[in-house]
Amino acid sequence: MARLLFNLPFMRKEYLLEEETSVGRLPGNTLTIPDYELFSLLSRELQQEHYKTLKKVSRKHAKISIRSEEAYIVDIGNSGSGSTFGTFVNKNRLMPGEKCFLQDGDSIVFGFIEAIFKEH
Repeated sequence: MARLLFNLPFMRKEYLLEEETSVGRLPGNTLTIPDYELFSLLSRELQQEHYKTLKKVSRKHAKISIRSEEAYIVDIGNSGSGSTFGTFVNKNRLMPGEKCFLQDGDSIVFGFIEAIFKEH
């Protein structure tokens, strides 16, 4: 099962990816950054400390799709024209709407928030 791994105080360590996983700040996303349940447990000081970084994640930032043996990510942004601060795979910025196929161990950065893609 494909998943994203995080090492941040406002995210769980691991999130399982669905066939279609939307990523962004809006609570309607499949995977929200931050994980609002965990973020609410942080002190007010820690919330404020992370606020500037979290604002760089678009409300609708990216979409990850899992198809049989393939996984790919697309930078979508709020209006479908790409996120403001970008989606990066292994330090390479994706063009809006471009499919980038993922491999085990790839680094994905949403704005300034990093996750690791794991296939199994």
